[in-house]
Amino acid sequence: MIEHILQRFHEWDHLGTKSADDGSRLVAHTPRDFPEAYLHAFFAPVSEDRWKACGLVLPPPLRQLYRECNGLSLFANSLALDGIRAHYKRDASAQFQPFDLATHHEEYLLNHPKGLPEGAIFFGSYVREGSPIFMTPNDPQVHRVLRRSSRVVNSWPDLATFLATEYDRLDLLFSRAGYLIDPKTPTTPKRAG
Repeated sequence: MIEHILQRFHEWDHLGTKSADDGSRLVAHTPRDFPEAYLHAFFAPVSEDRWKACGLVLPPPLRQLYRECNGLSLFANSLALDGIRAHYKRDASAQFQPFDLATHHEEYLLNHPKGLPEGAIFFGSYVREGSPIFMTPNDPQVHRVLRRSSRVVNSWPDLATFLATEYDRLDLLFSRAGYLIDPKTPTTPKRAG
């Protein structure tokens, strides 16, 4: 499911990479604004037992995604897919930790008005703008809603399409040096309709 993204990551290797013992990887060192900043992060998968302990019932496409990774950060957190955090230490290892799925899912549910589909699982967001993405148990589509809204503003037919098309769209917004070409340009997709 994430093969397209992992292959595209190699286009950025020339800017530098950093790896953790568990296989997590940071790609495209971009130190202009922060000395340890990287454009992308791949978080290595965690065990099935860790996911069961998380307590969330994930739709099959998300279960497949989390067999391949424990979350992603794309284009300087323009798009982040949450995962399971091992710790909250304030040290260099924190770079290899995704945003916490269970915590963010609960926050999104508390902050969104009624009207969300039954069983919606919030699994990531467009971090700069704060709009979350979700799936439901019996529908392969991925949806984006605005912060504190239940109105769907974008949908994709399935998770693989969402990941590939959003990576490709975001790629056009960034220079080959790894920085947003125009900082005023929104990194979220245009709203449908």
